[in-house]
Amino acid sequence: MVMMISKFHRMIQSRAVWGVLLVLIIIAFVYWGSQTGKSVSENEQDRAAGLLNGKPVPPEEFQRSYINSRVAIGLMIGRMPQQSAEFEKELRKTTWQRVSAEHQALALGLPLTTDGEIRNAIEGQPAFQHEGRFNEQRFAMFVRSTLGELGINLLQFEDYLRQEILLEKLRVAISSTLQVAPSEVQQTVASLSDFFRLDYASIPADTNAARSVTVKEAQALFDRDPKAFTVPEKVQVSYVVFPFSNYVASVTSTVEEAMAYYNENMQRFTRLVSVTNPPPLGVTNAAPAISQQQERLPFDTVKTNIFALLQQEGARNRAADLASEFANLLAPDRKGKCLTLAEAATKSNLAIRTAGPFTAGEALPALEDVPTFTRTAFALGTNADERFSDGIRGADGMYVLYLDQRLPARVPQFTEVAQDALQAARQEANTKAQETKANLVREALAKAAPAQSVAAIVQPLGVTTLTLTGNVMTARSQTNENAEVLLRSAMLHNAGEVCDIQRGNDGSLLVARVIERKGADEATLKGLLPQVQASVQRQKLRALDESFSAYLLKAERFTDRRARVASEDEPAEPERRAPDRREVPANIY
Repeated sequence: MVMMISKFHRMIQSRAVWGVLLVLIIIAFVYWGSQTGKSVSENEQDRAAGLLNGKPVPPEEFQRSYINSRVAIGLMIGRMPQQSAEFEKELRKTTWQRVSAEHQALALGLPLTTDGEIRNAIEGQPAFQHEGRFNEQRFAMFVRSTLGELGINLLQFEDYLRQEILLEKLRVAISSTLQVAPSEVQQTVASLSDFFRLDYASIPADTNAARSVTVKEAQALFDRDPKAFTVPEKVQVSYVVFPFSNYVASVTSTVEEAMAYYNENMQRFTRLVSVTNPPPLGVTNAAPAISQQQERLPFDTVKTNIFALLQQEGARNRAADLASEFANLLAPDRKGKCLTLAEAATKSNLAIRTAGPFTAGEALPALEDVPTFTRTAFALGTNADERFSDGIRGADGMYVLYLDQRLPARVPQFTEVAQDALQAARQEANTKAQETKANLVREALAKAAPAQSVAAIVQPLGVTTLTLTGNVMTARSQTNENAEVLLRSAMLHNAGEVCDIQRGNDGSLLVARVIERKGADEATLKGLLPQVQASVQRQKLRALDESFSAYLLKAERFTDRRARVASEDEPAEPERRAPDRREVPANIY
């Protein structure tokens, strides 16, 4: 044994042996490389989320911006939006805009966000301040409640801020290149501040025209475009309900559970109180300052409410559990066998209710939370494992839906929609008569001399005339509901000119002549200049930001590999998908 070890020791010290081993290793790597046939760069492209300016974007980088885009939406609307194919498409577009904008910021050499900038951004938020200073308790409450409800942790929030601050630096850099011409601002100021006096005719809908419409004319309207009267897709569902009120009495909570709820939801048990602060030391004439601060209500004061809340929450949870158990009864087993809705309802001692047939937008008087109910109903399929839903939460209980039948959209016969066609024909006749009279009024005003009054011109046509005075800035304060429509149209015309026909907010058609137009005084113009300058700047910056975002994702600069693969694999007419138990609708338990 000792001899073998000494021989092996001498062998590994031999340069010849190491040379042979080195050759074998090189051959192995060359063979491996020839088999894979891909360089490191090609492998990076294969796993990339997409290509930006011809360079692969690692999936980790895309995922970071994807999460930050979701955080931005959640913070903006106060909840995470419901998942859907359309939302996912828009979210990926927003994510790629973030990725490309960040690349652009780095290419311009903009400094990366520091920890100090993140800290300043957080401490500078008014929501996290108390008496002008950063309050750690308020921020901790925000992290625990707001971020917690959105499913966002503190590290994700900080990373979102880190990227957002860098993108804001890019926005500032872009906006610094934007120039607004003084003439453009002055022209806008003049348009908004000029005083106008308008005489105008108001032409209401001509109801007399509708009275003469016949069924034959309704038939002709239908025959022109039968598809306009398409009966939309409908579904009929049966459902069972697990009312929350049935389980309230059986729910009990301990003092420890109530105390835990109290401590975890401090923000719900606080109130604002006024506090009198004495003047600073050495100041004798100053009045005491009064400020407001949050005060936590004692547990004993609110424990009754907490027990009631826990009881309601427990009842909802119990109803959700029972709804889930009932849905499991409807699920096929491994052999494909399953209970019918009637069998499952009998086994659970539940009554079956029916809704429909109804369309996606149709009101269902017996149900309060119609959108959730209809979304779920239309997501059901005809296969055994698609025919029922999980428990969905309504206003008064949990619901489990079962698809009875699906009626596809169809083009009806005229006799089925005769009344609808007649109503459409009457509306069309009204509109044509109204537009005809409005055109006659405008032609009469355009031909008449400017000195001739509008009332005298249109009186033979049997049209009412009115007068409006003011400017665009004060239009919304007018009692005339059509003031803004008229004055904005008048901005494009001089005194004596006839404005284009406008549709009023009350459904009437308006034909106006500018009787008088004069500019505002110099003081008013100077006062408006800064406001208009800022407004024009914002509008141009918004347009620039939109065009810049579109430029970053131009087809020749950008490729979303996942979206491209999905579109290639997608069938021409995708089959109806079963409702995802976790996604449809948003508030499924």
